[in-house]
Amino acid sequence: MNFRRTVLAAIAPALLLVLIPAAAEAAQDRTPPKPRAIPRSSRKPVTQKPGVQKPDTKKPGVEKPGAQKPGVDDDSRGRASAKPLDPTDPDYLKRKAKYAAAGLGEDGYPLKGLAAKGAAAKGGKGVIPEVPVDPNAKIAIEFGTDRHDFGRAQQGDVLSHTFELAAGGSSPLIIGQVAPTCGCTLSEVLVENPAGDLIPYIYGDPIEPGRKVHISARLNTANKKNATQVRVNVTTNDPVRVSSLTLMANVEQFIQATPTILMLGDIPQGATRTQFVDVRTTRGAKVHLKLDERPGLVLPSGLDVSLSPVEPDEDGRSAHWKVEVNVGADADEGRLGYQIRLSTDYARPDASEIEQKNAAHKANEDQGGADKDGKVLPTHQVSSKYQVNVAVTGRVLGAMSCSPQFLSMGLVRPGQVVPRTVKLISHDTDFKFNAETMTVEVKGDGGKPLRWAEHFSSIVRPAQGVNGVDVELRLEGLPEGADGSFRGLMVIHTGHPTKKTMEVHFSGVCRAGIVRGGR
Repeated sequence: MNFRRTVLAAIAPALLLVLIPAAAEAAQDRTPPKPRAIPRSSRKPVTQKPGVQKPDTKKPGVEKPGAQKPGVDDDSRGRASAKPLDPTDPDYLKRKAKYAAAGLGEDGYPLKGLAAKGAAAKGGKGVIPEVPVDPNAKIAIEFGTDRHDFGRAQQGDVLSHTFELAAGGSSPLIIGQVAPTCGCTLSEVLVENPAGDLIPYIYGDPIEPGRKVHISARLNTANKKNATQVRVNVTTNDPVRVSSLTLMANVEQFIQATPTILMLGDIPQGATRTQFVDVRTTRGAKVHLKLDERPGLVLPSGLDVSLSPVEPDEDGRSAHWKVEVNVGADADEGRLGYQIRLSTDYARPDASEIEQKNAAHKANEDQGGADKDGKVLPTHQVSSKYQVNVAVTGRVLGAMSCSPQFLSMGLVRPGQVVPRTVKLISHDTDFKFNAETMTVEVKGDGGKPLRWAEHFSSIVRPAQGVNGVDVELRLEGLPEGADGSFRGLMVIHTGHPTKKTMEVHFSGVCRAGIVRGGR
């Protein structure tokens, strides 16, 4: 008996594994199939009461696809249309791209067929079609042809190159977008048709395997120098997805200044200082050089800049100029900073484009710098000539200087002692501080009384190694329960005949609830 029980216990799990699926299958055969339940929406239906108009919840300025926009009319055929473009308009190209992105042609009417599908394929702008990845599609780029080095170029040159690609793989190649990076402009994208001719490509169209693809791009070196590179990113249905084409150049500046930053250092007030900047054209072109005197470029008081050509020709042009920078005795005390902009009479290669933009910006300025909808429009002017900049830095020292010029007592608690120190240095070699006779006045800032004034004190000590003193402002501890902010002014009576006082502002906050550790 015990042996049978042992055998049954051993084989019972196996019997269950056989019998349960069979029983389930038999039950399933006898049970009729249940009807599929229709999923219900989680959103409650909106009921509108009779005679009550549903409010318009559409956000202002947001149009649904296909909705008529302001300034767009309907023609007699029921198609939305806009005003035709004017090729003489300075913003013609930008407006053309916007029309194309909206599916409109230059005549203001909607594009049809392939043209509507691409929406300005030549300019690389417009609607970007969805391009699903195809594992059998391939963009074929011969090794090394994805990069082009123009070598040495002069700043302002506009360099063009055409990348030659092809459709590889066994499935058609589809290009969804060709996007140049900053400093690069896309000229055109061409594809080989069945007749072997290169025609403008329309984004989203299939390119049969073996067909050529030419992508032309331009590198504008106007604002670049030294080793530079830009990229053209091509998005396709190739599993790689984005392929990069690179343009490189070693850009030489048309004109260079040495040094580019002129550091004048500390200049005692009433003294003068002169330094020079060497300016040369990189390829020996002879130019006229002058200060850029556009609005906003006003020389600081006491700063003077003069230009003189070295070995000029009979017209006064030279490839080498000397720039003299003078700080006069009338320069104001404080930091001295200025950007010297020197302009040549040589026009940049993109001068015509710059002048068109300047004209448009001038028109924007004349109408108040904003359009009828209040959108801010650009009004700044850019020089169409080659320029070079020199930064001038320095400091004109008065009879004395104070560091720091502001004291922060920080966040304090009642009873906490907080010392802060400033250093007062005399730049007058004939004057010596007397720490024993100097006085300090601590009062409120801006004519207001100082809160908890009786809890502030000051100490004056001779500074080590310099002709100066250390002045300590000391918060002796605010009373229990003190809470709030305070602002004050420390007036240091120096004893100097011309610079009799120095002022240092200070501030802080007291919180009664804080304890050591910030809790």
